[in-house]
Amino acid sequence: MLVVDDEWAIAAVLADLLTDEGYGVLSASNGRDALAMLEAHPDVVLVVLDYMMPIMDGVATLAAIRARPQFADLPVIMMTSLPQSSLQVDPDSYDAFLRKPFLIDDILRAIELVFARRRPRS
Repeated sequence: MLVVDDEWAIAAVLADLLTDEGYGVLSASNGRDALAMLEAHPDVVLVVLDYMMPIMDGVATLAAIRARPQFADLPVIMMTSLPQSSLQVDPDSYDAFLRKPFLIDDILRAIELVFARRRPRS
């Protein structure tokens, strides 16, 4: 998995939590670094992506992920402190949404649901 968040504490806690759950976890602090990480590690199975970040935000990062054929079907969980209705991104372009702050059970449930209903994009 790849956790992308410019807030170091959030990225570190999520990485530790997901590692404890048995997942291999990589971290990036912005979208540009996330894309480089995906290119270097094409076996990533899920991206947990912050919406608001410097350098390259979640919207641009998600668009770049979807534009790459090898990552077009990669599941993405979008997270932010904003309400989902205020996001400037098509809700069909990501697989799940988490509003910060969220509980540990919320992220684990979201991951389970994403993997359970994983489907190719058309």
